[in-house]
Amino acid sequence: MGHVCAYLHAAFNNGMGAHLDLLSTAHEEEGVRRFYLTSNPVSSVKSHSELKNVGTRHLSEQELSQLWHQLPMFVSSNMALFFRLLIALGGQRPFEILQAKWEYYDEECSILSLPGAITKNGQDQEVPLNKYALAGIPIL
Repeated sequence: MGHVCAYLHAAFNNGMGAHLDLLSTAHEEEGVRRFYLTSNPVSSVKSHSELKNVGTRHLSEQELSQLWHQLPMFVSSNMALFFRLLIALGGQRPFEILQAKWEYYDEECSILSLPGAITKNGQDQEVPLNKYALAGIPIL
């Protein structure tokens, strides 16, 4: 929620000053686009420090189990498979999993080898595949 407020705040600030941007190519017939904003409505949203501590809480085993079993009620079977794979891989970045090719999965060694070309930090990573991850991959 904290990031959403920050993004909205920045967007409204941009909109308030858009007509002052001399390099802007956003023109209307009468001249430069104006959004007629006199204030930033997100400025009045109270900031909560606890929202800034991203990553300090994790789902309990019971919560993960509940999520695992209820996924098919809320998303397609393909999305449920994808989310289950993310859970089984311990929260690996979704973009990296989406980029992973089938040949990166090694069933014998139970390893997912991600090349640096698709990882956020640019380094090769080896992700151990537990029995849940292997069960979630239909072709392995």
